[in-house]
Amino acid sequence: MTDGSNQLCVVGGVFAQVRPAAEGNAPCSPGGRGALCAIGASRLGADVELVGVVGDDDLGSRLRADLIAEGVSVEALLPRTGSPTKRCGVAAEGHAQLGPKDVDAARSAITGAKVLLVSQDVPQDALERAIEIAHRADRTVVLRASPGEPLDDKRLGQLDLWIGTPGEARAFLGLETEDECSPGGLARRMAAQGPRSVALWLGVPDVSAPGGGAVMFDGEKVHSHPGVGPAVSDPVAFDAFTAALCIAWLEDLRPLAALRLAVAASALGPADTRAADTAAGEATSACAHEPDAARLPLRDVVERRIASPASLLPTDAADPTGLPRPL
Repeated sequence: MTDGSNQLCVVGGVFAQVRPAAEGNAPCSPGGRGALCAIGASRLGADVELVGVVGDDDLGSRLRADLIAEGVSVEALLPRTGSPTKRCGVAAEGHAQLGPKDVDAARSAITGAKVLLVSQDVPQDALERAIEIAHRADRTVVLRASPGEPLDDKRLGQLDLWIGTPGEARAFLGLETEDECSPGGLARRMAAQGPRSVALWLGVPDVSAPGGGAVMFDGEKVHSHPGVGPAVSDPVAFDAFTAALCIAWLEDLRPLAALRLAVAASALGPADTRAADTAAGEATSACAHEPDAARLPLRDVVERRIASPASLLPTDAADPTGLPRPL
């Protein structure tokens, strides 16, 4: 859009990922699509503000401190008085949830950003309010889809980019799982519902794309990018992919350069990204024992992945340097 900032505003869920501890306070780290995408984008170089809610408890305070340490602004991450912070994978009554009034209170964060990312792990009324505010301010609006209540036609038409998986696209379109529509065909059909562009992450095992990768329909043409390594279903890799696409929109990258950045970021998502930076290559802890946020890649790691001949990442024939131009 016309705004020249490198600011990304993320409206999404913020949960506590609590890990077992032998004694004392259990260690926790930020979880939820909103928090993880915000951290992922910050690690890739964006100025990020996170809009969400936490409880007015110790977990909420610790999450805010962790996000600040990751370079994410938490001025619009509101503590909800009298409510506990939601824990990942734990059903609890009365936990803090984002509402339309909270989104209204964060209007300046949304309108002051170049790109708004909304994730469907917040209540539908809050999500729709954020989209409306950003659209009226002529900001780029990106939706990270999740299974659940679909957006209506009006909100779909206000999206600049819809990000999902083939399964989520099929569910939205009412197609059977065994439908043989290609990923590119799914992207086109999703765009016909209203979004200007559609990106499908193919890292999840899928009969139509067993090797992973991604496709994007930009309103005119389908662009595809092969995966790097085996296809995986790790949701953290999808968070890295989403964050990287937001970076691509901030930097006005060409579609193939955008997919190249996002696929490279998602390929690193399931692995311990810090291992590449250790001088002696010493072993690090397994992914299963690490918090999700710690596994999101840094920009220099992703750039090394792109530059590596072994990665087999293709370049845009029309622009082999990947220099940006408006999408």
